[in-house]
Amino acid sequence: MIELKNLTKIYRSNNKKKAKVKAINDVSLMFPSKGMIFIVGKSGSGKSTLLNMIGTLDDISSGDIVVDGHEFSKMKEKDFQEYRSSYLGFIFQDFLLLEEFTVYENVELALNISSESNHEQIMDILAKVGLKDMETKFPSELSGGQRQRVAIARALIKNPKMILCDEPTGNLDYKTSKQILDILKKQSEDKLVLIVSHNLEDAENYGDRIIELSDGVILRDLTKNHDYVNQFADYGNYVVLPHHKDLTSKEVAYLNEKVKETKFKVMQNKGGFNVTKYVDDTQGEFKLQSSHISYKNSVKLSSMFYRKNKHGIPYTILIATMMICLFYIFQVFVTFKGNNALKSDQHTEIPTVIKLDEMTKKGTVATTKILPITDENIKAYYDAGYQGKIYKLENYVFTFRSTLTAYGTYNRYSSFFNYNQLTQSLGTLACDLDYMNKLFGDVESKVLCGSLDEADKKLIMTDYLADILIQTTNLSYTTYEGLLNANKNSICAIIDTGYKEKYKNVIEHGMTARAQKLPYNDYLIQYSDDPEHQEFLHEVQYKLGLCYMFTDSVVDSIKEAKYYKSAYLFDCVYELENGEQKTTSSSTFTLDSTLKDNEVIMSFSLYNNIFNSQFSDFNKHEFTPTTLKVKKYTDPSNTNLYYETEIKIIGLSSLTKASTNAYYDLLKTSYITYCLFFD
Repeated sequence: MIELKNLTKIYRSNNKKKAKVKAINDVSLMFPSKGMIFIVGKSGSGKSTLLNMIGTLDDISSGDIVVDGHEFSKMKEKDFQEYRSSYLGFIFQDFLLLEEFTVYENVELALNISSESNHEQIMDILAKVGLKDMETKFPSELSGGQRQRVAIARALIKNPKMILCDEPTGNLDYKTSKQILDILKKQSEDKLVLIVSHNLEDAENYGDRIIELSDGVILRDLTKNHDYVNQFADYGNYVVLPHHKDLTSKEVAYLNEKVKETKFKVMQNKGGFNVTKYVDDTQGEFKLQSSHISYKNSVKLSSMFYRKNKHGIPYTILIATMMICLFYIFQVFVTFKGNNALKSDQHTEIPTVIKLDEMTKKGTVATTKILPITDENIKAYYDAGYQGKIYKLENYVFTFRSTLTAYGTYNRYSSFFNYNQLTQSLGTLACDLDYMNKLFGDVESKVLCGSLDEADKKLIMTDYLADILIQTTNLSYTTYEGLLNANKNSICAIIDTGYKEKYKNVIEHGMTARAQKLPYNDYLIQYSDDPEHQEFLHEVQYKLGLCYMFTDSVVDSIKEAKYYKSAYLFDCVYELENGEQKTTSSSTFTLDSTLKDNEVIMSFSLYNNIFNSQFSDFNKHEFTPTTLKVKKYTDPSNTNLYYETEIKIIGLSSLTKASTNAYYDLLKTSYITYCLFFD
């Protein structure tokens, strides 16, 4: 049981002239050990703040929270860590999945932090949330509903006593929202599920209790009468209509016939909720379980992240260490000298590369975020005296599990690298024939199939990537020609890199380890100090794992090719006409050539998320066209603008569609330069 005692949260402005804001004002509540409770209210009412304080994501200004006998005021940081690890499960509106991890790995990661990985347990929980046979897929391959199911599985894998949900259906359509709520309702039979939501209809249909907040105080606290029956009923001289529930087609037809035959009264069911009466169902003091990660799991987690991030640093460095480097990333552009950057030893085959997201011998700074490189950044190198050519690596990848797509904002090594094989390319290098000749020799003589004639609109793929695509997918083609024919709209040629002969031993080691079912972590450890393996990984990052295109801009080239039909936008900021800004983690725009200029038809879920509205098919006629600015920033604090465009929303539907002009303008917010190659 959870008790909130006179809970208050005060936010203090940096502006001394502005008054303090009480987000939560002297709130006292008691929650049972199970059931589904909705916390509702308008934006700014304090819903999320209350949830964050219960989840220890926000500090308490005054008051206390008692969880099964544990008082927050007496708990130490170690206790809070154990509370979050063993007692809580979190589900957020924006899913917060690691894009570079598969479905299985996203769930496994949560389990590894608190206990040992258990394959059967993970597969069982995936089946329970409707993700059977989808464990190898990546988040970018899933729908919004499927991504939220992964988030639910991740929350449930630790078997928490309480699940905290912040707008879990905010980005989903009506049908998918119902499926997600059905899953959470089932879990509430033996767990406490707290849901923050704007949707009062969902609260009344699914909630065992509704708490409504306004300006940080409790407006009402109601509990459902479980004897209440909310259905259509005919009592002869009057009929009763259900509350917040659509009639079936049979019920509508029945009413139409009854109207013709006789007169009757119509009554409406009430919500079936009564004022909450507190009942103490404390099940004894909850014993916090240690959240300490064992040495075995720390090594495992480190190697998991390492195989996603082939940095030139030991894989045993924990990810937290890399986050520290975010503090320094902005100093790079200020203090980094272009000439000094190029004084490092040059490789004859590996290009000179400057990255913003990798710790290399070139002296750059590591970060787990992709930060766009602007034209101003490139100009700084020329201003510093560099006289050669600079080529841009863009996050335009060929995904072996689906189609062409873009990296999200997180680590650029989002491919699963298993036994020396990627599952997608590491981006597309916008370059020219001369530069490719420097990397591979005479490229024109190394074309295995296809032609370089359309390399300004289509990808040149290495035989390394092509071999993986043929070997690891269940597609029908088994030759380069078959692969090229199946992807003729996006690939123009496959070239011979000579990697199979050069790295013959490395390839054999990987095949042997796979055949022997050697755990991948053990494989990493076995060859972590082998120079040949390290050179191979280095070359995969800089040459073999890339696709190439003869262009100055990949986005402009694919616009010319006209074969790309769907854009996946990451971390865009939508600015309303009144200046208010709303950031969304991701959204998908589909090309619709029937729309004009900068017009778009936006999905209900995205529009409702941006405007805090509740539009659907039932009330979309009330929608009025509006204009939005879409912005992309080079930093998480949204201070340095990278690109901006404007769209006009002319309608709402289940999918977001954009005109040709708007579509390719929006692509520029997704496809970014994140790495520079120097000739």
